[in-house]
Amino acid sequence: MRMKRLIIAFALSMTAAYAHAGLLRYECSFVFVCTEFGDCGSSDFELNFMIDTVTGEAKTVGNNGFSDVYLVSGYNSISLIEPLPTGAVQTTTIIENGHALHSRHTVIAGTFTNSQYHGSCGRTGQ
Repeated sequence: MRMKRLIIAFALSMTAAYAHAGLLRYECSFVFVCTEFGDCGSSDFELNFMIDTVTGEAKTVGNNGFSDVYLVSGYNSISLIEPLPTGAVQTTTIIENGHALHSRHTVIAGTFTNSQYHGSCGRTGQ
C-alpha cells in the first residue's frame, strides 16, 4: 500500500512539473497608437499574456487579474482574442520577430471606439 502511495505521489508531482514546463509568457509594450479619427501618436501601454502550451489555454494578465482569451496559432504568428461583455472584441497579434499589433473594437453607449496599438512583445518560457 505504501508503494502505491509513493507511485501516485510521484506521478502527481511529474504531472505538475510537466504542466508548469509548458507555460509561455508574453510581455508586450505598445509605443504607438492610432484612433478611429486618424489621430496617431506615442503610447505607453503594456499588456501581458500567459499561455499554457499543454492545455492551449490563454489569459491576459492585467490590473484586475486574469481574463480568458482565445488563442489562434499560425505558422509565423499567434493571435489572442478577448471577447468583451458588449460583444465586441480586442485582438493582439504577435509575429515571430516579436512585433505586435493590438486592436481594440470597443462599444461604449452604442458607439464604436476603436484604436490600434503598435509595439513589441518579449517571450519567456517554453
